[in-house]
Amino acid sequence: CFLVGHFYLTQLLLPKLQKEGRVVNVSSLVHHLAQPVDLDYTFAQMKSNYSSMKAYAVSKIAQIYQARELARRFN
Repeated sequence: CFLVGHFYLTQLLLPKLQKEGRVVNVSSLVHHLAQPVDLDYTFAQMKSNYSSMKAYAVSKIAQIYQARELARRFN
């Protein structure tokens, strides 16, 4: 649950955000350690070969993708 919590919270707040507000994400250059192919939504890879740094990098690249998608949808 904690892996998708900020995405879910943003989804819940969208009606309010569309009226007035903004989403601010704090990212990190660590996202460069993750490749799009690393985004395994089943987390099967992380269960068998867990790396906290890789998990952090994947979470940061996911935040960037979310920010881009929100900007595309809501400008």
